[in-house]
Amino acid sequence: MFNGCASLSDIRELENWKVSNGNNFISMFSGCSSLSGIKWLENWNISNGNDFSCVFNGCSSLSDLKLYVNLIKY
Repeated sequence: MFNGCASLSDIRELENWKVSNGNNFISMFSGCSSLSGIKWLENWNISNGNDFSCVFNGCSSLSDLKLYVNLIKY
């Protein structure tokens, strides 16, 4: 989705995205070298996700890695 967006630094607009039907998150933020925090993703329901390979690969500015994810399946 945002693979290679080197200038992406603020993802707070993604906080309320509905991603519960997503199952492939491969390289979603890969190469986002300006991204410094991911706390805005903590409300995402990724319980149907199957592949998270390289999601944050190359995110060299990440400093806030606290991410608590609700993985409860209903």
